[in-house]
Amino acid sequence: MSGISAAVRAAVRALKVGLRTSKAFSKEPWAPAGLLSDGGEDESGMPRYANVPPEAFPILRSRQEGAHYALWLDDPAANVDPPVVEVRPKSGLPETLRIVARNAQEFLQVIETSGTRRQKSRSWTEKVGERAALERARRVRYPTIDGLGVVCPPEAAAERPTLSELGGWTGPEWSRLFRGSVERWLKEGAPGLALAVARDLLITGRALQIDGFERSLAQVYHRLGRAPLARVTLSTYDWHRRMA
Repeated sequence: MSGISAAVRAAVRALKVGLRTSKAFSKEPWAPAGLLSDGGEDESGMPRYANVPPEAFPILRSRQEGAHYALWLDDPAANVDPPVVEVRPKSGLPETLRIVARNAQEFLQVIETSGTRRQKSRSWTEKVGERAALERARRVRYPTIDGLGVVCPPEAAAERPTLSELGGWTGPEWSRLFRGSVERWLKEGAPGLALAVARDLLITGRALQIDGFERSLAQVYHRLGRAPLARVTLSTYDWHRRMA
């Protein structure tokens, strides 16, 4: 996939090597997923879930219930170490997404302790996740329902609808209201805000109910300079709409 930074490519290489050589991993009910596969499916042929943000690129998938681990790429071109998240698309919030490590190397350490006394003591792996979440929170500009938030440069102030207002976005006017709001936020210079609202709708499973949702979200990603995420968005929702 084009537009991927050196730091992200290094994380992918580390994960491929680490997971292939890990003795602990060989005992776990997980299988490698398509690292940075371009589009709606990973190399195993498993489609992305519609309620999983495009920022989550699968690295390990469970053999059941759709659970997987993923690299979280706010901006694939940014030369920063991406954190690792646990994704459970069939679980309700707040279990759908959970940050588990600050970077690939830390995640490999978590995998190595799986089933050991160090993990079972509760303290170490939970502290790793808590530390990663705190570090993440310091970088977030807009909080989101999924708990990961939006990381973006400073931008113009714009009015954000409340969660209760979003809940009222129903009926035949809903799609036009969302698309019009995104266009307004982009004109006001607030693409990060538009992304935060879109992610709130996506994680709650409402994106497929909005006609043109993926095109509006792809527009937002392009405005933020995150073309790989725009491509993933379009291919994912194209797949789900064809299957509907």
